[in-house]
Amino acid sequence: MKTKEEIDRLIMEDYQGRPYALLIAVIIGFLLIAVPSWIIWQFGLLINRIKHLTLMLILMIFISPGILAPESHAVTLVEQSAINPYIELYQATCVVESNNNASAINYAEQAHGIVQIRQCKLNEYYRATGIRYSLKDCHREGVSKEIFMWHCMKYIDIELSARRWNGSGPLTDKYWMKIKKQLKIE
Repeated sequence: MKTKEEIDRLIMEDYQGRPYALLIAVIIGFLLIAVPSWIIWQFGLLINRIKHLTLMLILMIFISPGILAPESHAVTLVEQSAINPYIELYQATCVVESNNNASAINYAEQAHGIVQIRQCKLNEYYRATGIRYSLKDCHREGVSKEIFMWHCMKYIDIELSARRWNGSGPLTDKYWMKIKKQLKIE
């Protein structure tokens, strides 16, 4: 058996004349041991995380429904849609005001968009919500619908809402008849 000094002497003789060869051999040896160890360590961390997540998922799936929900052997899937009592009024108003033309402009009244919004309505909307739109914005159906729905929410029924959208006074009777015809109500 060789002593440590003899082994060191043999190594030095082996690398004589090649001063960087020993350094390169040490670095390669380190990389061959350290890099795989680091990869295995990282993989172990990943596996532990996956184990924890899997356990939490299993607990959530199998335990929490029994705790949170009454026992039932039936599953009922129901699609919920937003309740909007004024959507039909909006559609009828689009037909009466502009014949569903989002680009419509009434130059005499300076009314714009699919539901013919005037500047006074935009000003009222701005005072109430803090959202400022221009008449040009009213040509975007989403903006017109937003303002119209806001208007409708202020009134108890669709007739009053439709009449106030048109204005006030006896001229709203004729307007309401057009809206009723579109809504197909007596």
